[in-house]
Amino acid sequence: MSATRYPARAGIMLFCVLITSAAGLPAVAAGDWPGGGRPGPEVGVFAAGVISTDLAERDLSVAASGDWLAYTIMVGRQGVIVLMHRQDGRWQAPSIAPFSGAASDLEPFFAPDGRLYFASQREPVSEQPNYDIWSVGLADNQWGEPVRLGAEINTDANEFYPALNRAGDIFFTATRENGVGDEDIFVCRRDGSGYLPAVPVPGELNTSGPEFNATVSPDDDFILFSAWGRPDSAGGGDLYVSYRLVDGTYGRAVDLPFNSPALDYCPSLSPDGRILFFSSKRSGVVLDRQQNWTLDRLGAALRRPLNGAGDIFWVKMADWRPRDDG
Repeated sequence: MSATRYPARAGIMLFCVLITSAAGLPAVAAGDWPGGGRPGPEVGVFAAGVISTDLAERDLSVAASGDWLAYTIMVGRQGVIVLMHRQDGRWQAPSIAPFSGAASDLEPFFAPDGRLYFASQREPVSEQPNYDIWSVGLADNQWGEPVRLGAEINTDANEFYPALNRAGDIFFTATRENGVGDEDIFVCRRDGSGYLPAVPVPGELNTSGPEFNATVSPDDDFILFSAWGRPDSAGGGDLYVSYRLVDGTYGRAVDLPFNSPALDYCPSLSPDGRILFFSSKRSGVVLDRQQNWTLDRLGAALRRPLNGAGDIFWVKMADWRPRDDG
């Protein structure tokens, strides 16, 4: 995953109560997107007051149908998956997924076939609770029971942030002995009805530093991901793009032009590939003695998006391909 490491689950019941009571979200949102509006060439807050609120939101994913959204709300170091469903052209209020809340769940991803993948601490396979990749199906707008992916992907260590291309190959974040450095982006290529063993994504994407939270285009022609501490860093975790080359490897990663000094991470794409969503802890609250802050004014500023807890942003996709990659 992981911009932040997550320990063993604790206090899950209180965690769910806090999520349910704290949201204070609108009952209904209409239009093509919750909250209305369209993304532009400049980064904007997505669904302000509906999805991006004063809570800590991250990990947005959009179903291929366009009628389901999934994202994570964090309470401390635990996550819960939240869903929004569009019925008869109107977005229903966000609600905790029926399969989430009994353990820490995060990083949902809608695969091209409509199945939802996510990372979860449920049913750990070792004495030390760890995150594994799970998936759950949707039929007639009813969610089934999650299933844990097999040993080709999951181990007794952590696996985070699943993403699938159209071929069914699974990309995820892990720290393994066959990795390149710290956390790396791995891929399990589809092989008939099963998967080949997980290997680090080949090419120049992975380095000795941490790479995490990758999403892949449906046709697997580029990968968007997050990284810490690169020479071109804007100051926090940053977003990068790496394009697939003709030899099947991935080329030199390019930092995206809107990275901020805060943590920017968790990229995902709209089903048509025209919109980039990402999470960020950037803040619009600037403490300045010249503004004559009071506790009331500060409290009001923090009870809204851009308070630094984490929000979801969107922007029109652009060609960030480096010139020397053709």
